[in-house]
Amino acid sequence: MTWTKLSDDHFDREEIFALSRSAALLDIEAKVWCNRLGNDGHVPAAQLARLTTSPDPEADVAELVAGQVWEVDGN
Repeated sequence: MTWTKLSDDHFDREEIFALSRSAALLDIEAKVWCNRLGNDGHVPAAQLARLTTSPDPEADVAELVAGQVWEVDGN
């Protein structure tokens, strides 16, 4: 079992604080998933729905990209 650490000021960071609750949660869900798989933070688009119960994960991804928390690499 792996552990994913977040700093105690994670939600105070400007780029995270500006996110909706849904996008901020997706960011954490993805970090935990990626850490478990050891895939260096890469989330394939086809796997996105497996990570979250968000009703609109694509909108959350768009918000994360617009906030410069995530980058899109073509997949």
